[in-house]
Amino acid sequence: MTYIQPLFTLSLLAILAVLVLRWRTGKLIKPMGPFLAWTVLFLVAWPPTAQFSTRLLEMQYPPRAYPAGDAQAIVVLASGVSAGCPPVAIPTLGTDTFERCQYAAWLHTHWRPLPVVASGGSGDESVPPYASVMREAIEREGVPPSTVWLETESHSTHQSAVNVARMLGRNGIRRIVLVTEGYHMPRAAAAFRKEGLSVIAAGCGYRSYHPYFAQELIPGWESIEWNEDVLHEAVGLAWYRIRGWI
Repeated sequence: MTYIQPLFTLSLLAILAVLVLRWRTGKLIKPMGPFLAWTVLFLVAWPPTAQFSTRLLEMQYPPRAYPAGDAQAIVVLASGVSAGCPPVAIPTLGTDTFERCQYAAWLHTHWRPLPVVASGGSGDESVPPYASVMREAIEREGVPPSTVWLETESHSTHQSAVNVARMLGRNGIRRIVLVTEGYHMPRAAAAFRKEGLSVIAAGCGYRSYHPYFAQELIPGWESIEWNEDVLHEAVGLAWYRIRGWI
């Protein structure tokens, strides 16, 4: 599924529509319209709103010191990878993908030395399969190359689940630890379970589980990003249910 982040753009368009309507008619508009538009924009950019909406997803798989259960492999999902661009002329992992790789490697080193499966293809000819770039990061954290396995064909969480389940099934593996962000875990875990795998959630990158500070009452871009991600997951969960992928 291809998805664009519409929340902030739609809020701005709603305000613009109100202003254009007022200009074209030359009449005063009832204050309720602009008030609602500005209120929506404020809430989209307000940290408490982002914290609350994100917590609704993250609370389903809260943070744990270690995975709660037994497994045969650690699966880490790709997110963003950037093409090489001077001065860094090699592909680089996005912050979220890097954190996932670090956590998967940490689990291998400090929890159990299981095979680590990096899953992610590439839709851009200038970027190699994401899993290949992830492997380099995982190995730099001390994971032996022989225990890093790659799935390089997927372009979505659903495809990752299908391809990884098929690959692990050939090796007799049915129980996995799944590494991805806490807000993404409900959809990801459900997709992998749908393919017959037993999933132990190992979330990372939690956003709503940290001390609260006064400056977080000020609207900002990060809250917009968080709310966009929550909307993405809500749409994704609905779409996956419609398609029978979860």
